[in-house]
Amino acid sequence: MKKPIPTTIHLKAVRYPGRFIPTKVWLNNKSLWPAKSKKLRNLSAHGFGWGSDETGAAQLALAICIELYPRVVALEIYDSFKKEFILPIREDGFIMEIDLKEFQESWAGTL
Repeated sequence: MKKPIPTTIHLKAVRYPGRFIPTKVWLNNKSLWPAKSKKLRNLSAHGFGWGSDETGAAQLALAICIELYPRVVALEIYDSFKKEFILPIREDGFIMEIDLKEFQESWAGTL
């Protein structure tokens, strides 16, 4: 049985200064780790990022998409997800609700 695709998500993250403490991200209060998405596609040597961190943003977008959608779909849409939701984030730490309704409507043929 397919799990329902949520139309909103809760995303929380914190980026620490320096290289020694990894960025932390939670999707709907569940920790996300780069390793799971890197098994599917390794996009960033240093893990998750957002804003101007293009490769880290791609890894984060893929990690979120594989939690929400089937893997084949996640691989197709993560770049658009990155551009729409992840790259615009500028804060080092954030808590946000993301409404996915319009995004999912634009990908209705794929989802």
